[in-house]
Amino acid sequence: MIALQLAPLVGEVIAVDPEKGMLEEGRRLAAEHGITNITWREGDSTTLPTLSVGPVLLTVMGAAYH
Repeated sequence: MIALQLAPLVGEVIAVDPEKGMLEEGRRLAAEHGITNITWREGDSTTLPTLSVGPVLLTVMGAAYH
């Protein structure tokens, strides 16, 4: 949900979520709203180094339940 809200404000968003269902819903909503600057990746904070996202200017975590 945060990715969709940030997308109009920045050039590119890389959305990372561990749940395939959340990624699918994000893709669906982005398409529904014509948002095209989001890349969707399956993973979590422990897998970020393996996702090859390169340098980023800002990171945001929506919710973390530990």
